[in-house]
Amino acid sequence: MVKVTACLPGHMCRRRGDRLDGTNTVDNLQLIRRLVRHGTLPQLAAFEAVVRLGSFTRAAERLHMAQPTVSGHVRKLADAVGLPLLELRDRRVVPTAAGQALLDAARDIFAALQRADEALTAARRDFARAESQDDAAPLDLPPGLCVRTSPGAPPCPPA
Repeated sequence: MVKVTACLPGHMCRRRGDRLDGTNTVDNLQLIRRLVRHGTLPQLAAFEAVVRLGSFTRAAERLHMAQPTVSGHVRKLADAVGLPLLELRDRRVVPTAAGQALLDAARDIFAALQRADEALTAARRDFARAESQDDAAPLDLPPGLCVRTSPGAPPCPPA
């Protein structure tokens, strides 16, 4: 249910959540929530593989899944979107217009995840490098203070 804000007679009323560019944030949030709740990454991956390979069977083989599982993922994704995503042409599965739009978005999502993974890998490498350099640096302890780091370490010199 979308509530209408107060409106003066003769003026155009806006629903709560409408933005000035004509889009409705309430409707957009509902769509995003529905896709997040029902459209998962495995479903998008199955859908992308079916389109790329043109077959549910080949997609299932490539994804190391059973064919009914791939079909179920794509069916649940279509249910979440509310539109048919695929059609059969000449014994080949091809995306509908809605399917092509979702495919483009899915590829953008996978590319963004790939970039994030690469950035996190670089951050882990930099963190490990900085941590190993910190371990190699001598400790600057005040005179007379000795710390034994392990039971096999040499005894502390007398102060």
